[in-house]
Amino acid sequence: MDTYQIITGLENGYYTLTAWTYSGGSHDACYLYAEPAWVSESRTGVPKSEGWTQVFIRGIHVTDGTLRIGLYCEGKEGSWVKVDKMELVKDDRSFDFLIGGDVSQVSYVEAMGGKFYDTDGNEKDVFQILKENGHNVVRLRIYNNPGKGRGDGSYYLAENFMNKDDILRLARRAKSAGFKIVLTFHYSDYWTNGATQIIPHDWQKIIAGIPDDEGKVDKLEELVYEYTKEIMEAMAKQGTTPEFVSLGNEIQEGMLYPYGKAASATWPNLARFLKAGYNAVKEVSPSTKVIIHLDDAGNYSKYYSFFDNCEKYGVEYDIIGPSYYPFWTGRDVKTVVAFCNNLITRYNKDILIIETGYKWNPVLPDGTPGQLTHNGPYENIYPSSPEGQRFYV
Repeated sequence: MDTYQIITGLENGYYTLTAWTYSGGSHDACYLYAEPAWVSESRTGVPKSEGWTQVFIRGIHVTDGTLRIGLYCEGKEGSWVKVDKMELVKDDRSFDFLIGGDVSQVSYVEAMGGKFYDTDGNEKDVFQILKENGHNVVRLRIYNNPGKGRGDGSYYLAENFMNKDDILRLARRAKSAGFKIVLTFHYSDYWTNGATQIIPHDWQKIIAGIPDDEGKVDKLEELVYEYTKEIMEAMAKQGTTPEFVSLGNEIQEGMLYPYGKAASATWPNLARFLKAGYNAVKEVSPSTKVIIHLDDAGNYSKYYSFFDNCEKYGVEYDIIGPSYYPFWTGRDVKTVVAFCNNLITRYNKDILIIETGYKWNPVLPDGTPGQLTHNGPYENIYPSSPEGQRFYV
């Protein structure tokens, strides 16, 4: 079913369309769309809901005064959706909706014999499949020198994957398919988050001979700058300059422990490391947006503390990048939207949800529970299925 209206006599420019929707779900597809002449259609999925929910389509570019607005649905018998209070406003704000995922382990999957197929069963390059399904950005995570003996003592990352050479290869594949790139520097040989920020082993050897902490911090600052610039220059040289760079992965507790902990005594050190990374990125590519990535979207005190300290110590950045998982945070989307709007107002920065996840299958292939054992506030609203994941997204 495609129900639509063609509006004429509009002033050219950018518009935002809002509507209130109420859906029982069970659709194979259900979305609101706006289609200007000569411009790609913009759309937003209508989520399953327990009441009226407002949806948005931003950056609708009208070029000849006409616009087709419609509701498209495919569904089983008995499926239903209601739409009310639709409003079209000319705000002259272009909008680039970034949708994509982390492809850092593609080389490893392929090396282990993994292959990728589209929904018709045709084997294709994974980047082509993603592009055909609406993705326009990929995240690439880079480690200094992963491999055995350079992990956390119990686990390590596979050698020769997600290092400089591998990420450069993946970046070429991504760019050839037309993707933007978010490049995340872990500044480690191993996966990092709030609990784990292990200094790269080569860097540990370099600072081991320096007798005092002040000298170690000076050297780490220099190494962050040099390494970041080296990778950025290599990316630029091959024509794959990233549009976005994240300085660290979930650094709410800092990076390069213990010297860059986000604690009162060592926050000045953390600020120096972040400034070094920022300066290196901007010297190679002033247009690249620098992200600071924290976990736990919705935690006001954590974000206020961190970004107030960024202001205090003069740390520059362009984008706040929260991780948002309903399982870990226990918060729903509406709560996180209000949180993000608050950060935009408080710090005058854009927001990019740099990580999210939804349990789309009750168990792993071996029958055991996965890392996300439930879906937080959505556990009893949307199923643990691809359909439920789509509603959540």
